[in-house]
Amino acid sequence: MIANCGRTHWHWREKVHVCFKARKPRPANISFSSRITVIDGTLVSDKQGKLLCWKEFYEGMLNRQPINPPEALREAASEATPTPSIPVSPPTIDEVHKDISQLRSRRAPAICGITAELLKAGGACSTEWLTNIRKA
Repeated sequence: MIANCGRTHWHWREKVHVCFKARKPRPANISFSSRITVIDGTLVSDKQGKLLCWKEFYEGMLNRQPINPPEALREAASEATPTPSIPVSPPTIDEVHKDISQLRSRRAPAICGITAELLKAGGACSTEWLTNIRKA
């Protein structure tokens, strides 16, 4: 009976092996030519037409008219007085250096693509560059 259990166990492992061997991982069937239609419903199939459709889509999405603030907000802003205790001067080189040193490494870069490691490796040059950008 013990030999039979061992054989059954081996038989099960063999079936699993055959099953996984038969199911080889295959890449997903990704089609890079997506179906794009123009506003009137016609299908765009050429590359230049697709690029033009995407360009129009993003121009319409990103270039919207600014929203006018509500009247109550405009009135509150006109009555507001600036607080002199809040510093509005550009940061000094020491403040920028301190901020760069506090950045966490091995994080994804921001939208500009500059990583914390790059800014830290730049030393005084990158500190001065960032300070000048802020002053401009």
